[in-house]
Amino acid sequence: YEIGIVTGVQTCALPIYMINQEVICELLAAEGATVIPANDGQHCLDELRRAQHVDIVLMDINMPVMDGLTALKHIRNELAMPDLPVVALTANIFEHDKAHYLQQGMNEHLGKPYDRDKIVECILNLTEQPKQ
Repeated sequence: YEIGIVTGVQTCALPIYMINQEVICELLAAEGATVIPANDGQHCLDELRRAQHVDIVLMDINMPVMDGLTALKHIRNELAMPDLPVVALTANIFEHDKAHYLQQGMNEHLGKPYDRDKIVECILNLTEQPKQ
């Protein structure tokens, strides 16, 4: 992939550990995305209410205040965003974990450690951005 392929994508990133959040934000910004960092599920909901437009949410499953699956339910129901792509970022990489997250309404699952190409491909696929 070339640098800048996700240009213009508005992303809300919620990795729990600040170092992970920093890595994800820098990776996405380097690709041309506008990133709205959030520290937990409740913060994500607050940011989604404020934002004029978000193309995709990258969300850790295990967060304080409100976990990823609870936040997902609020995004889908309370915020009425059934079509907003939400990607689970988690250390739980077994197939049964992935199946569980997808069954709960996540659009995709990306395991840690983060792989730049997989993240970019996932964003492109879920936001229907053309590959360059």
